Amino acid sequence: MSHLFYSAKDAIFKWPMVPMQLHGTLSENLRAALSSIKRLRGCAVHPDTIDYWERLLAHARDQVRKGSAGLEAAELIRHISLELLDREPVSGVISR
Repeated sequence: MSHLFYSAKDAIFKWPMVPMQLHGTLSENLRAALSSIKRLRGCAVHPDTIDYWERLLAHARDQVRKGSAGLEAAELIRHISLELLDREPVSGVISR
């Protein structure tokens, strides 16, 4: 059990960061994430999905810092960050 991680934040400190593999542009992925976050407001969301959103944000912030992503990405990062901060934990068990 000690090899299982419950969030991407836990894994970052224990394993090398795996590069994000995006399908489409960074801005397209950020827009899709923002749309999903808004659509799922008030709903239980699988922890892997939240981890993905957090890893996408970390990747996007890194790209903005490096100058590889522009103002649109920075604005989307801001909107997603605010949505995630406002997100109240929803109790419930999520199963597949």
